[in-house]
Amino acid sequence: MKRDNGLAAITLVLMIIIILGIVGLTIYFSIGDEGVLTKVTQDEEEFNKTEVLDELNITITEKYLETYKNEVVNGRKIEEVYNKDVAINYLKEKGIIEPYDENENKYYINVSALRSDIKQGKGEKGSSKDVYVIEKSEKTEDYEVVYLKNENERISIGNLEFEQKL
Repeated sequence: MKRDNGLAAITLVLMIIIILGIVGLTIYFSIGDEGVLTKVTQDEEEFNKTEVLDELNITITEKYLETYKNEVVNGRKIEEVYNKDVAINYLKEKGIIEPYDENENKYYINVSALRSDIKQGKGEKGSSKDVYVIEKSEKTEDYEVVYLKNENERISIGNLEFEQKL
C-alpha cells in the first residue's frame, strides 16, 4: 500500500509539471513576440493605416463626383474645374487636414474628423509622434500619406488618388 502512495505522489508531481509546462507555452504563444495578441495589435495598426488612406480617397472621390455633377449640368468639362488643389482645399474645408507648419507642402491629418474609429494617429499637430501627415512631393506633384510613429520612424502608407474614372 505504501508503494502505491509513492507512485501516486510521483504521478501527481509529474502531472503538475506537465500542466505548468502547458500553461507556460500557452502564455508564450499568446503574448510573446510572435504571440497572437502581438499579431492582433500589429494587424490593427496596419488596418488603421490603410483606413486613413481609404477615408481620404473616399472624401476626394465625393468632391470629384459633386463637381462632376454640377459641371455636367453647366455644360463644362470636369478638367476645367477639378484638380488636386480643389481636392486639397475641400479636405481643409471639411476640417480633415490643416497645414502642418509654415510649409505649404505638408498637412496634418485630423483622424477624429474621419468617419472611422481610428485608434492611432491622435498625436498633436506639429508633433512628429503618432500623427498622420500628407506630404507633397516637389518632383512628382504626388501627395503621400505618411504615419509618423515617433521621431525616428516614418511609415509611408500610399499616395492620394485624385484621378477618377467614370
